[in-house]
Amino acid sequence: MTLPIPKGLSPGQQIVLRNSGHFNSETKTKGNIYGNINLKVSKKINIVNSYDIRTTINVSYLDAILENEIILDTLDGQVAVKLPKKVKNGDVITLHNHGLYQGVKSHKRGNLLLVVNLVIPDKINDKEKTALKDVLEKTDFKVTNEIKE
Repeated sequence: MTLPIPKGLSPGQQIVLRNSGHFNSETKTKGNIYGNINLKVSKKINIVNSYDIRTTINVSYLDAILENEIILDTLDGQVAVKLPKKVKNGDVITLHNHGLYQGVKSHKRGNLLLVVNLVIPDKINDKEKTALKDVLEKTDFKVTNEIKE
C-alpha cells in the first residue's frame, strides 16, 4: 500500500485514510487506516529548529577560490548556488525557504543550511602541479604562521 504523505507533517502526527480499512459487514462501511509519522535518522541531514535542514556539502577548493556556482540536490530538485566570496571550511550558506514546510496547510518553510567542506585533491598530475606553482609565484596572497603572545 502506498500512503500519500502531505507536505508539512511532523514526527508524532498521524495520517488518516478514511474508508480505506477493513469492511464491517454489520455497518456495511469500511474503517479508517491510521499511520503514525516517524522519521528515520539520516547520516546526511539534520533537522534543526523544527523546520531548518542542516547538511554538509563538499566544495572543490578551486570552486571556492573562483567563487563558482555549484549545483546541489535539494528537496525541490537541483538548485544552483553561487559560492560567496572568501568562503571557508565550516562556513554556513543559507538557502532561504528550502527547508521543511511549517505545517500541512502552511506555505512557509524553514531554511536549508549548507555547511561547507572544502575538498583538496589527494593527487594532482604534473600539468596541474605546474599550473598551481605558476599561480603561487604570481599571487600576492601569502600565509604567515606567527605565534603571538
